[in-house]
Amino acid sequence: MSSASSSGSLALETRFLQYHLDHTSRSFAFCIARLSPPLRQWISLSYLLCRVLDTVEDSEWPTLEMKLQQFDEFQSFIQEKPASEKVRRWIQNFPSQVSENYLKLIADTERLLQGLHDELDFESLQVCQACILKMAEGMRLYTVRSPDSSLRLSDLGDVNRYCFYVAGIVGELIRKLYCHSKNQEDQNAEFKINSFHFGLYLQKINLLKDSSVDESEGRFLVPDRSQLILSLKENARGALKFLMALPLEEKGLRLFCAWSLFVGLATLKKLELSADLSVNSRLPRWQTLNLIEKVERLIQKNERLQSLFNSYLKSTPSADLKSLPNVSTPTWFQDSVQDILSLQEMKALGL
Repeated sequence: MSSASSSGSLALETRFLQYHLDHTSRSFAFCIARLSPPLRQWISLSYLLCRVLDTVEDSEWPTLEMKLQQFDEFQSFIQEKPASEKVRRWIQNFPSQVSENYLKLIADTERLLQGLHDELDFESLQVCQACILKMAEGMRLYTVRSPDSSLRLSDLGDVNRYCFYVAGIVGELIRKLYCHSKNQEDQNAEFKINSFHFGLYLQKINLLKDSSVDESEGRFLVPDRSQLILSLKENARGALKFLMALPLEEKGLRLFCAWSLFVGLATLKKLELSADLSVNSRLPRWQTLNLIEKVERLIQKNERLQSLFNSYLKSTPSADLKSLPNVSTPTWFQDSVQDILSLQEMKALGL
């Protein structure tokens, strides 16, 4: 039994979820703590299951077949609650090189699945299942494409599609769970597009700041740094619109989105000011604390948030993006996401 599981309480217990968030993604854990129940539990659970999926993708497997088998079994676990013995065998297959915190998370996979299948209402279960399965589908597609784990993205469209699977779908998850928590119809087209911009933006910041490490490990995810920066700035504008479309009284969710948005912008600014691609992109603690305190003071004032946003991106108007190449949507991707996005929406997101 892992240290996180010793309380013996429900899988959606806040302490259990927060334990794993704190040990696998501190920045996300800090933001998510401001959400109110049940949205906090739903997003926390979904995020941790996605981290389990990430660990399948990131681990060094003896063979491609074994890795694909882990993907397939995980997808079956998401679709239908598995027997305990089947989950235990799946956990035992993981290579020993997985870091301690992720091994603890993997060890609690069954408890996370219990939360998914036994403790969510029907609608939130459907949302979580659909989003996690779509992410798994995308990761599997890119794994098959690069069986030796040396993934190389070819152009901006390729980057956008990769980011869509590994993070853009998180924007979909947040939007749908939020609408469900408020018993609202999810029919606002602009809100939908901007939720995907939010997810794409977060992942592109990660690609940019981690590019040196990724390339040292044989993953080339930034084919053109200048194009990536221009595109993520456009995604940032959509992310800001997504944030400002949230009701002012939804302070927790607005903070969750705003802290991620503005810390990312500050990180981008630091990276742009340095010609050294290997520079440490981590913001000094004092700068991060000052920024999150400032954002919290402004969180219910959209005009002030817009002004703060402009202070980071005032020199790069949207018109600059006209210089980016046209992105054509491949048939395989259309087939994969047609249940989520129309072709027009795919093109609007550069997919």
